[in-house]
Amino acid sequence: MKFSLNELQQAFIDGLLNKNDDILRIIKAPKDCCVKKRFAVYQNSIFASRQKILKNIYPVCQKLVGIDFFNYMANQYFHPGSQSLNEYGRDFPEFMQDFEPLQSLPYLPDVARFEWAFHASFTDADVKITKEELQEESILGLNTGSYLLFSRYPVYRIWEMNQSDASQNEILEIIEANHYYLIVRQHFDRKIITLNNEDWQILHWLRQKISFRNLCHQMIDTFPDINILEKLTYFFKKGLIAIHAKCYSYPFASFSKTPI
Repeated sequence: MKFSLNELQQAFIDGLLNKNDDILRIIKAPKDCCVKKRFAVYQNSIFASRQKILKNIYPVCQKLVGIDFFNYMANQYFHPGSQSLNEYGRDFPEFMQDFEPLQSLPYLPDVARFEWAFHASFTDADVKITKEELQEESILGLNTGSYLLFSRYPVYRIWEMNQSDASQNEILEIIEANHYYLIVRQHFDRKIITLNNEDWQILHWLRQKISFRNLCHQMIDTFPDINILEKLTYFFKKGLIAIHAKCYSYPFASFSKTPI
């Protein structure tokens, strides 16, 4: 049976990514050559590269569960297909959320969400903003590389305690409570900001892009005593928000369940 070059290429890719053995019946090799073992070298290389990507993005998660279990989890998660390597691992936290062996560690998916946000904040493309003066219909949004997160667990503290320079003697008691965070890129640095509920809610509206007029209405309706000028001036001075070009579609930030 003859195959076109395109068919052979697709079969080879399918064999690599989906462990489809059909390609082995097509490959011709000397009798003393084990095709399956040689092809496995390529397959293992693909798996190892994807494992390495996850380890680089989620080092704290790896530290919390151990390298052997993390490798096992990474292999279970493995996504074949043409997904960009820059995006590989984006939905790893959702995979962890439903991964049965992790049900005794309910905080771990949110730790992973925190790590993805910290990673993506640095690699996100710049937001297209304008220099126009603030008008009623001006579109406001979060600044470049901004990610809002909400968790019922102290994921920032968990993350801090598992950095290489952290004290090894501290013990953290994990108590459920509302925790609000903003991870933002400013120039070539990333900042992690702990928020209160009011600031988180306002930035949550801004995350979705909103006109200045509608934002003011939202703020007054939700927080009747708020000083709008003072609050927005503070956000602008901190470099957290900007006036966006109207043609730009701002990507969703990564966060877990929105509190009511």
